[in-house]
Amino acid sequence: MITEAKRLISIILVLAAAFAFSCAAGAGVTPVDLPESGSETELLWQKKFSDTFFKAPSVPAIYGDSLFIMTGNELSRLDRFTGEVTGTAALRSRCVFSTVSVVFCGNTAICPMVDGIIQAFDADTFGEKWTYTDPLGGQCLTQPVIESGFIFTGFWYGETDDAAFVCLDAGTGEAVWRYVRPGGFYGTVACIVDDCVIIGSEDATVGSDGESELICLDALTGKVLSTLPVTGEIRSGVVYDGISGRMFAVSKAAYLYSFSLDNGKLTDLETLKLSGASTSRPVVYNGRLYIGVSGGGRDSGGIAVIDADKLSVIYTVKTPGYCQTELTVKPRFDDYKTVTVYGTYNYPPGGIIAFTDGEGVTSGEAREIFSPAASAYCLSPIVAADTGEFYYKNDTCTVFALKKTNAGVNPVLSKLFSLITSVISVFTNAGFFG
Repeated sequence: MITEAKRLISIILVLAAAFAFSCAAGAGVTPVDLPESGSETELLWQKKFSDTFFKAPSVPAIYGDSLFIMTGNELSRLDRFTGEVTGTAALRSRCVFSTVSVVFCGNTAICPMVDGIIQAFDADTFGEKWTYTDPLGGQCLTQPVIESGFIFTGFWYGETDDAAFVCLDAGTGEAVWRYVRPGGFYGTVACIVDDCVIIGSEDATVGSDGESELICLDALTGKVLSTLPVTGEIRSGVVYDGISGRMFAVSKAAYLYSFSLDNGKLTDLETLKLSGASTSRPVVYNGRLYIGVSGGGRDSGGIAVIDADKLSVIYTVKTPGYCQTELTVKPRFDDYKTVTVYGTYNYPPGGIIAFTDGEGVTSGEAREIFSPAASAYCLSPIVAADTGEFYYKNDTCTVFALKKTNAGVNPVLSKLFSLITSVISVFTNAGFFG
């Protein structure tokens, strides 16, 4: 009984640290009872939205019992258990490449698009609330982050063109501040800690391995507080590990960066050369980092398991293609130090693979969780619901709804996640985190 109590306390500490910030290491950690093998995976439904890539569905976003998906210049709401469309709304522009999703601030659905446009709707009535248009335009290819009623996201117009990173009021859509730089911002999801916004930059060259920066901005004003020079375009999110106090980011020049934040100053930079380029937002759990790395092309790649303290590669799991998006880590309730790591890969058939890792483990082998008949490339992460379903899409313009056969949601972990989320939401709305 004492052992179980200690184990639960350890889980609570890890998950509490993960949920303390929107950019926490545990952002890729889930309590959902995902399948351990292909034989356990059940396809609930699949829905093809288009025959053209220019109307490909965005990454699915969960809102209660619904999925929100952008396709071309239309926003759709689906019953996430059946795939039935329950509502649509016209978008003022269109989503492109579909690597970002709708995000929610309360009942406001926020839709990032091209032409510098972000449009907000009432998620329940589909009535339009506001539209923001950035003066420099560009594609919104950076997943928006919601913090304390504000939206933080960036735009990209071209390899060397000026584009903005913005802070918007989620209630009105008005710009609180804008930060403009050459090369703009592509996939660099913001990390918000101690009234600071930490992001990575493009290298503002035609290539992807030039000089770039890690940037710390004042969350209230957008003022540059400090920078760290690094190599390679940062096209993933910056992640904060609340337990160690370290931050992590990866670059397309095949580097992992570990650094600290001290009163607005980015400092104590450590660097690890990876085996390949990475655009995979790191996930940290129990002292280990999980990062997708390129194997030199889309048809090869791996998942690097890294000691977060020593900043050294423990081992790499070979994958059928380049895992370019954030991975998903599921702790086992009966042994919180053992996890299953899930990922999608950007090569046909564009399925889902997984492997088991844990304390002391030094090797692993990927196994297939789901292989779609609708075969294509895939740049979508897994999106898991607390009721056990999980969703993703591939380049056939198809969204897949999956679940572990006869799965039951772990009630303790699910309630724990809900409790932590509720507590953090209360503190966030009160301005405690920024």
